[in-house]
Amino acid sequence: MPRTNIDRAMVRMVRALDWVRQRCFVASNKWPVAAGRYYVGRKDRPVAVSTLGSLELMHRIGRREEFAIVGKTFTENIGIEKVIQNIVSNPAIRFLVLCGQESPHKVGQSFIALKRAGVDSEGRIVGSQGKIPVLKNVNHEQISRFRVQVEIVDLIGEQRVETIMETVAELNGRNLAAFQGELTAHRRDVEEVSCWHRSEEHTSERESPCNLVC
Repeated sequence: MPRTNIDRAMVRMVRALDWVRQRCFVASNKWPVAAGRYYVGRKDRPVAVSTLGSLELMHRIGRREEFAIVGKTFTENIGIEKVIQNIVSNPAIRFLVLCGQESPHKVGQSFIALKRAGVDSEGRIVGSQGKIPVLKNVNHEQISRFRVQVEIVDLIGEQRVETIMETVAELNGRNLAAFQGELTAHRRDVEEVSCWHRSEEHTSERESPCNLVC
């Protein structure tokens, strides 16, 4: 698909707004540390939910007390990086539930490949089927912690809210303790990575001026 001026303008806007959000979060030590399309539940819950390419499913689930965060993840590079940043900065999160429609960027498959085999020396997710599965804005320490800290629960393709929430309840019932280890630093600089797609809409899912990310 050719890159259009609208695509380029959207990506520039995303990076500029994310630059502002990152510095805001770093300065105030708030969580989540990375901007995104998500609803925040209870920070001390052990479950994070990614609806992958299903923005509408994220809205149907909405903000709930049963999990720490639910959001969509559309790309296999910037999107995954932001999930990693938000998870490793919250040791209470021990599970990542993947549900909803798989993104054209193969994000769900890339998460599973990352958990299984990590990244190579260039930051490329080993075994990912995505087009550009390169993680440039998280370091190897953050990636290693993510792989150890969370268990990935594969519900890819599942779009029934009741089934997803039943899984969340089962995971909460396992009563896993918070992950032990030092929190990793959140990067202030963001290196550019190719990512071209059209967003469905630009509405805010949380109370913030910066909510447009991959």
